[in-house]
Amino acid sequence: VLWKKRMTLLFLLPFFSLFWLLLLFPEGCGKGNTRDETEGKPRSEAAMNTEQNKARKTGIIGGTFDPPHNAHLAIAEAARIQYGLDRVLMMPSGHSYFKDHQKRQVTPAPIRLKMTELACMEYPYITASDLEVRREGNTYTCETLQQLAALYPDDCLYFIVGADTIAAMDTWYHPQQVFDNAVILAAV
Repeated sequence: VLWKKRMTLLFLLPFFSLFWLLLLFPEGCGKGNTRDETEGKPRSEAAMNTEQNKARKTGIIGGTFDPPHNAHLAIAEAARIQYGLDRVLMMPSGHSYFKDHQKRQVTPAPIRLKMTELACMEYPYITASDLEVRREGNTYTCETLQQLAALYPDDCLYFIVGADTIAAMDTWYHPQQVFDNAVILAAV
């Protein structure tokens, strides 16, 4: 598989008993961010909107989130801190084709979105996103990342996954596009 040949391991770092693999930098990542370096706090939304040429480091953690739990939030927060992400979007899947053949029925997407919103309330840098929930048909990560890249063209996208996901990514719909559009962070 082509993307496996292009993947390079940059480093392995411990953080709160988690280890991170940072894999494959797409072109254009690592540009500035919107964090106030003196305070370590996010700038106001108005200030962010006036800085069109500044790139944000945006993390995306996707999943069924049925339900979202503390481990999802711990991984999102650890990735944010470890890699200096300006924000993390927790993205419940709309219709995951991987869940079609499970015995247990998946909770409807609007309810999973609401649970995710409630879970994120105490984390100022983590926000629930309805991007995939609003999409009709199957939800594909490659399409989500392309949509985010179009919405936030100056941002560097960091796709946060668990170690179990890395081994299965070659079975995803257009996996090369996932690697082309985001830095992959794997919690192991």
